[in-house]
Amino acid sequence: MIQIPVDKRDELPGILRGLQWIYMTPEVFNPIMDLLSEKIQSEKSETGRWGMNLWQILVLGVLRNGLEANFSRLTDLANNHRLIRQMLGVVSLVDEADFHYQTICDNVNHIDGETLRKINIIIASEGGNIFKKNEEEGLEIRTDGYVLETNVHFPTDMNLLWDCARKCLDIIEKLDGKGLVRGWRKLDNWRKDLKYRKIGLERANRGGGANKEKRIAKAVEKYLVKTHALEVKISDTLEALSAIMTEPKTVLLHLELSDYHDLMKHHIKLVNQRLVEGIPVEHEEKYFSIFERHTEWIKKGKSGNRVELGHNVLISADQHRLIRDYEVLNKKSEKEAIHGAVDRLKKNYSEEIELLSADKGFYSKENVEKLEE
Repeated sequence: MIQIPVDKRDELPGILRGLQWIYMTPEVFNPIMDLLSEKIQSEKSETGRWGMNLWQILVLGVLRNGLEANFSRLTDLANNHRLIRQMLGVVSLVDEADFHYQTICDNVNHIDGETLRKINIIIASEGGNIFKKNEEEGLEIRTDGYVLETNVHFPTDMNLLWDCARKCLDIIEKLDGKGLVRGWRKLDNWRKDLKYRKIGLERANRGGGANKEKRIAKAVEKYLVKTHALEVKISDTLEALSAIMTEPKTVLLHLELSDYHDLMKHHIKLVNQRLVEGIPVEHEEKYFSIFERHTEWIKKGKSGNRVELGHNVLISADQHRLIRDYEVLNKKSEKEAIHGAVDRLKKNYSEEIELLSADKGFYSKENVEKLEE
């Protein structure tokens, strides 16, 4: 049996102990292996090549999520961390085949969100059976929401326009390296000049003193003139590229450039509308990140009136603090989501729901009447 140290300040020992419990509990281990077998092996043919077994895929999939690790870190942990290699069934650090980066990517990517949800149901069901005082004990559910923040900087029309411009220039630099574009000898100057004008506009906005409005107007004009000139030049480049795109990788770069170019045009319009014409921008027209475009602007109405950027997540836990259900609320209110949570709890678990509690953010007269039924 693997000896796992106790360290409350690090996530890894707790994750490994949880995996150890799964491995030693047939009521949990067997259904999870059946689930993974159906998910991963149903469409695969025998090739004779060395790969990963289902347990190894599960371990690395859980570590990827629990440690928020990218595939490079995951590969390093799988090959060099003694405890993790023991959990993977590898006896020593040496004289064993390494886990290759591409092998880990290809296999661990099978453990998607829906698979993790099904695994959670299996674990929570068995956990509930362990904690039960008697067979008749039902579920006492506490439901609450929190904001899972995305990894984005605070969005303004100015810096989002800069993000679009610099991504366009980055892609053009790659295409230029392949000899597919012309007329971009001064690409670095475009990048430096745009950044300089963006910083000048931000300083004018932050500063005070006399004639502030005139300074902002002048800075906006300089910024928009340059970004518009860049947009036109990129448009000409896209038109020229469309006639010579043949290689798949080059086609993808062309599509990516076209996408960021469209975003750039959109943000030029927004900056002009808000800072030049003085017309407020509708919420539906705004992006809060050009990289994670699903990001929402969330104000929970709590003290400090803090804005959070991400998604609301609904968590339903039982009286033993086991998470029985969760949902990412993509543009859905907590009041609407409570009914879906109850329906899933009734479908996924055999126990009756004896109690459901939530804070006032979930309250409406209709909700109370429907849930009481």
